[in-house]
Amino acid sequence: MASTFTTASAARAPRHWVRLALAGAAFVCSTLATAQVATEADMSMLSDFGVDDITNVMSTEGSADLAGIYQSGGSNRASITQINGNNIAHVWQVGEGNYASVAQDGDLNAVRLWQEGEGHRATLTQIGSENRIAAVQYESASVLSGIQDGTGNVAAIVMMGGSNLTFLQQGDKNSIVLTLPANIAMGITQIGSGLSANVSSK
Repeated sequence: MASTFTTASAARAPRHWVRLALAGAAFVCSTLATAQVATEADMSMLSDFGVDDITNVMSTEGSADLAGIYQSGGSNRASITQINGNNIAHVWQVGEGNYASVAQDGDLNAVRLWQEGEGHRATLTQIGSENRIAAVQYESASVLSGIQDGTGNVAAIVMMGGSNLTFLQQGDKNSIVLTLPANIAMGITQIGSGLSANVSSK
């Protein structure tokens, strides 16, 4: 494993589960608000099929918003931008050569990414505290880069056959859990105190 790993060293709200059936795929998502179940006003779900599709979802000023994109095919691009807290972004891409970009600015946000197939790319950015990233890239030749800037953030990443991973966590009490193939090129940087990192190879 060609890699570099650098380390410079609150309770979450209850979750209410919402199951969404979209284009034959079951999405299991959760709101992070104390007593809120997603409604039409705070839910945006889009689906695309085929090649060279472009989907953009933007939630500019909301909180407890749920944005989801499902894409099947090749060379698709998905982009979600959310500002303020308690938001969830869910991207599910199946095919080859797809790209996902998620940017969240605020606290208590969550990203859930699933990319299945070869040659995917993903860029994930969270600015704020107590945020969560859960990302899976399944198959080979995929690339993922991520940034978490804040306190008490958590990232859990699984890459089965991926080729490159870069990730930066900046702030205190952040943690990252990685499951990676043995031959991946990896650059992980943590800056802060009270940090945690766990890396396993598949």
